[in-house]
Amino acid sequence: MAAFLVQLKGWGVPGFRSGTRWKQIVATLGYVFIAFWVIGGISGKPGLTVFGLAVLLVGLLIANGWNLRSRLPLLSSTSRVVAFAGWGLVAVIFVSAWGLAAAETPTTPTNVTSLARGSGGVGGGEPSTSRPASSSTATAAPTPTPTPAPTPTPTPTPKPTPKPAPATPAPTKAPPPPPPPPPVANTCGAPTNPWGYNFCGTGSYIYSPPTTFCNYFTCIPSFWQSTNGYVEECADNTFSHSGGRSGSCSYHGGNQRPLYAG
Repeated sequence: MAAFLVQLKGWGVPGFRSGTRWKQIVATLGYVFIAFWVIGGISGKPGLTVFGLAVLLVGLLIANGWNLRSRLPLLSSTSRVVAFAGWGLVAVIFVSAWGLAAAETPTTPTNVTSLARGSGGVGGGEPSTSRPASSSTATAAPTPTPTPAPTPTPTPTPKPTPKPAPATPAPTKAPPPPPPPPPVANTCGAPTNPWGYNFCGTGSYIYSPPTTFCNYFTCIPSFWQSTNGYVEECADNTFSHSGGRSGSCSYHGGNQRPLYAG
């Protein structure tokens, strides 16, 4: 026996290479199980054989028997990603073999009926002379007598209640005519506006025009930027906000006349 173990160590068989006793025991048990699966598969269960060979392959790769990992393209790579992919492929092979072996495992039927000897089952037997128990005799349930359905009583149709005729509304008086619009203020040639601004020469200068002023009057582009004077009409009929200041309407032909608040 010792010589056989020395021979296995010389061959480099995983589990026997180191000569450690407990490793040799574990390896022996593993090889026995693998042999049992392979032989069991040969007897009619090929999935069990595939599973045993898959276990053997995984064991040899983990123990690196005969330096197998350095001979396989993926597992021998120095890249961790490639080596991890190789081990993933080995795991897929192992799980597939396991599933194939599990699919061949017969399931124990739960509905098998055991027949006692002499009970008259399949294959004959002594006929039974005992009278069957009364509990096995089916008792016919009494048929219920149908009950006639009651005849529905007709419901009288209610007579429609006549609706009263709508009352004729009393004639209403016509609304009074709207008051006449206020007379248009005389602006003396200024554009029509709701504030009564004019060129009549009476009233006060306009230093703070309303924000909607330019909706009724044509303003120069800098009307709201240069607000340091009163409102004045330029020579080109546009309006400036710099009246009374030097340089007002300088780009519009000069000053023409101020605008007054009546």
